[in-house]
Amino acid sequence: MKGRITWLVSIPMFRCSLVFCVLFLCLLANKGIARLACAQSLSKVVCFGFFPPLLMKELLQHWELEVIVCVPTGSFPGLRSWKFEVMAGKPKLYYFDGRGKMESIRWLLAAAGVEFEEEFLETREQYEKLLQDGSLLFQQVPMVEIDGMKMVQTRAILSYIAAKYNLYGKDLKERALIDMYVGGTDDLMGFILIFPFLSAEDKEKQRAFIVEKATSRYFPAYEKVLKDHGQDFLVGNNFSWADVHLLEAILMVEEKKSDVLTGFPQLQAFKARISNIPTIKKFLQPGSQRKPVPDDKYVETVRRVLRMYYDMKAN
Repeated sequence: MKGRITWLVSIPMFRCSLVFCVLFLCLLANKGIARLACAQSLSKVVCFGFFPPLLMKELLQHWELEVIVCVPTGSFPGLRSWKFEVMAGKPKLYYFDGRGKMESIRWLLAAAGVEFEEEFLETREQYEKLLQDGSLLFQQVPMVEIDGMKMVQTRAILSYIAAKYNLYGKDLKERALIDMYVGGTDDLMGFILIFPFLSAEDKEKQRAFIVEKATSRYFPAYEKVLKDHGQDFLVGNNFSWADVHLLEAILMVEEKKSDVLTGFPQLQAFKARISNIPTIKKFLQPGSQRKPVPDDKYVETVRRVLRMYYDMKAN
């Protein structure tokens, strides 16, 4: 869960003091270490210095940053120094209290073992405040605050999280395969995304359409991938974003037809394996931040906040 590390070591005393002055000025500017880390593609900054650790901890606590003060280390003979690890706070998710486009982001953060906070949109005023603050670049949610950024566009958020937490393959070829497989499950889940907003008549049509597409187009493709390479995961025999996304899609389709995996033994075994990965298993337990099947209350909230009064039709 930790990113790269910048080590500021073996620095003369006056330079080390200068480093802490710069960091303190960053804090006063309300940018903090999180913004500094983001600018250098880091999620963690480690410094050595001569400031009393309790003083630094007191200063940083005011800026919602986590500080870990370690035991004294001997950077220079006869001198005392302390190591500080300063990390950005938890990612914060802005969306409705329901699945929608944010659910895949929740899944991926949970799979990476990352704790996150959520702010649920319940009123039009909350949404308009985000618009007025300039937090929504394209005037849309989901929006995620992470590493000093306010990220929008679901695919961009997911790609960033996957890369940050080593769930995006080891090279360009593996990343391309992950993108390809995620694109397929995105298409399938897109059919399910509109389901709660349909009329009762259209829901039955859409249910049949979802099952037909899953069993004739998407599941056979993933079945073949797993069978052909004979490995536990979709790409490079390592757990990746593609595995998380496929499991999410499988469980969503099973909510429409419980025995939909009949005839797909590779996917049945895949589902069992991925569901037992500790972080995934925890996310699947009651009381987690995983959201239930969308209900009428969720639909009404989304329509009211977004003023989405038009009707959706089955595919």
